[in-house]
Amino acid sequence: MKDSEYKYPAMVYPESLLPYPKKVIEWALILWEQKAGGEGELETANTMASARAYLGRFIPDAEAFKKTEKITCNKKYLENIFKASVEETEHGYRVHDLDD
Repeated sequence: MKDSEYKYPAMVYPESLLPYPKKVIEWALILWEQKAGGEGELETANTMASARAYLGRFIPDAEAFKKTEKITCNKKYLENIFKASVEETEHGYRVHDLDD
């Protein structure tokens, strides 16, 4: 999610972006974490635990859109986006693509 800070500045994401239902992914991560931990693969187990924590950022779509809208309608946020996307040059202004 290279450009997630611009598309989802609240750092929460709509569940509809997930390739499978959230519960299915969560159970897969739990099983993988338990298996890895039981086999002594602590680094893998810790990675799965971190992935489950990150999965918590995926929330119901309506809630995610509401949080994102609250931030993107904020004047300071819009000013920061403008600063990040516009550069003054000797010939005027250059607008950057935020996906770069």
